[in-house]
Amino acid sequence: MLRFFRDLWWALTSDEKHPPSVQEVACQQGSLPPKESLTIQEYALLRPFYEAQKEHSEPKTWGQLRKEGFEPIEKDAMDLQSVCTLWNREYIDTPLDYEEAMNRCQQEAT
Repeated sequence: MLRFFRDLWWALTSDEKHPPSVQEVACQQGSLPPKESLTIQEYALLRPFYEAQKEHSEPKTWGQLRKEGFEPIEKDAMDLQSVCTLWNREYIDTPLDYEEAMNRCQQEAT
């Protein structure tokens, strides 16, 4: 309970990036050694971790991405008919009949 109030006080008064409870966890997890103290081989192994800890840029909006030429990818429909079609492409010897499945559903509903 004390941690909650400490974090609440931090949220109201601090300019730091993370509340004290998050800082405690980060300290417990350890940190990376200074890059200058590593050999080239050690740095090559740890580079993904250094990259992950760098500040990341703000994510771009769809409007910004469209200006750069990106377009949304249409998602495949995942209704019963498309599932039957995909199944029938892969498993030719055991086909699923969409019409039969729909008739069964209607019979069970009544």
